[in-house]
Amino acid sequence: HVLMPIASQFSPELIIVSAGFDAALGDATGGCKLTPDGYAKLIGQLKTVADGKLVAILEGGYHIESLSDSVAACVKEMKKETVNNSYSDYNFSNLVPGAIDAINDTVEVHQQYWEGLQKIN
Repeated sequence: HVLMPIASQFSPELIIVSAGFDAALGDATGGCKLTPDGYAKLIGQLKTVADGKLVAILEGGYHIESLSDSVAACVKEMKKETVNNSYSDYNFSNLVPGAIDAINDTVEVHQQYWEGLQKIN
């Protein structure tokens, strides 16, 4: 709803990801409960931009199990030769409280600059 429509329009030559895993399931710092599969899906989506030129730099994560599982999932996804360019089929039912409001607030601010941003109903 935010990242991919903007990334597609911006059309960068290279994507550099500051790969902090504070949002990982089990990491109390971020409290977002993002699973390794969720991280891998984000990487898979980003691979569809910049002709797949993607660099991820590890910079954080404080729950060692979640960190290792999430990094492994991302590396596995980065090594795949095929990409999934579908990012519109996400199930929002498992988001932490307040996440949908935060996404919708972000959409509202950026709609004036970027086309195709839609709030979550």
